[in-house]
Amino acid sequence: GDGGPDVADIDDGMDVSDPCEADPGGMLCPCDDNNDCNSSYCIPSREGDQVCTRVCEEDCPSGFDCRLVTFPGADPTYLCIDLTVNVCRPCRTNSDCQGSFGTIDNRCVAHSAVEGAFCGIACDDDQPCPDGYRCDDAADIESGAVSKQCVPDDGVCECSARAIQEQASTACRKNQCSGSRLCTADGLTACDAREPDIEICDGLDNNCEGTVDEGFPNTDGDPAADCVDIDDDGDGNNDAAENC
Repeated sequence: GDGGPDVADIDDGMDVSDPCEADPGGMLCPCDDNNDCNSSYCIPSREGDQVCTRVCEEDCPSGFDCRLVTFPGADPTYLCIDLTVNVCRPCRTNSDCQGSFGTIDNRCVAHSAVEGAFCGIACDDDQPCPDGYRCDDAADIESGAVSKQCVPDDGVCECSARAIQEQASTACRKNQCSGSRLCTADGLTACDAREPDIEICDGLDNNCEGTVDEGFPNTDGDPAADCVDIDDDGDGNNDAAENC
C-alpha cells in the first residue's frame, strides 16, 4: 500500500530454528553424558564436544556409520558412530588413532620426518573414505606394516577441534634433531626441532648424533668429558680441591 518493496517475512517458507532447541536430546545435539540424549547414548565428535547419537540398523547421517558398540556393563548395541573422529589427528602410536570409537585397524601413518605422523582410518570397498580423503596404502610408524588407510587428498593434515581440545601432538625431526608438533587454537605448530650444530664441549649433544661431547678428552672414561667433569681423574676428589 505504501509503494515500498515487498520484503518476505523471515519465517515465510523457511525454518530458521535450531532443531536442538526444540529437541535438545536429538541426533547430533551437544551432550555431556548419556542422560542428555533421547537414545541414552552420548558419543565423541570430531568437532570437539560430544553429541547425541541413536540406535541404528543400517541408516545413519552422512559421515556416520552403523557399528556394534559395547559399553561396560551393557549389552552390545548398534549405534551411529562418527568414524572420522580421529582422522588426521597428530599421533605417536597406533593407539592414539583407535580411541573414541576408532577401530583397531586405524593406524598412525608417517607423512614425512619434518611433518610427523597422523591418524589414518581403515578403509576398503565397503568402508570408503570421507570427502577430501582417499584410500591408499600406508605404513604405520610402529611396525612399518602396510594397510589401507584414509589419507588427505592434498597430503596436508589440519587440526580438528577435538585434536586441539586434546592438545594432540606428533614427533618430528630436522636431520638428526628431534622435536614435536602440537595442535593449538592457532593450528598445528611447526616442528620445534633445532638445526644440528657443530659439536662443542659443553655437556650437550649439539649435532644430535646421540652422544655428548664425542671427540673431546675424557681422562677417566666416565660419561662426562673433561670440560664438564668436576673430577677428571675419577679419584673421588673434585678437581678444584686437588693440589697436584
